[in-house]
Amino acid sequence: MYNYIMNTKTLVVYYSYEGNTEKIAQAIAQEIGAATLRLRPKKEMQSTGFSKYLWGGKQVVMKSKPDLESFDVDFSEYAQVFIGTPVWSFSYAPAIRTFLDSGLLSGKQVYFFSTHEGGPGKVEMRAKKLVEKANQWMGAKDFRDVAKDTDGCLAEALEWVRSLTLV
Repeated sequence: MYNYIMNTKTLVVYYSYEGNTEKIAQAIAQEIGAATLRLRPKKEMQSTGFSKYLWGGKQVVMKSKPDLESFDVDFSEYAQVFIGTPVWSFSYAPAIRTFLDSGLLSGKQVYFFSTHEGGPGKVEMRAKKLVEKANQWMGAKDFRDVAKDTDGCLAEALEWVRSLTLV
């Protein structure tokens, strides 16, 4: 297996509702030896089935910014940050909005990834707009049907990360 030497300059930040984004985030972090930060809303959605789409969609449309559980990360230690999200209503999850609007990231090289079951919608464009306010956008990758094709998506994630030039 191809591995970078422990990459202490890279952080993988992600939100995962059903575990699909977490699978990709963990694979990326393990491959490059990066630290991880899982964003957790203080009040997580409890919906399942079709109602989760209604609840999640409403949150995106209303541009909700849920309070996140506290975390202890010194972002000044990291040169590069990967940010991962599931696609909700063709955008990023509300927890990612909270994080991106927090002002915690500045002067970073940011790589963005998303997971979805249908299409990425405008998630990349919307994320890029927020990221570029204070950081350098380095690129993005989306992963379709992680739950149905976990092995294929993980292989795709590793191929993507291996193609990048990381500090």
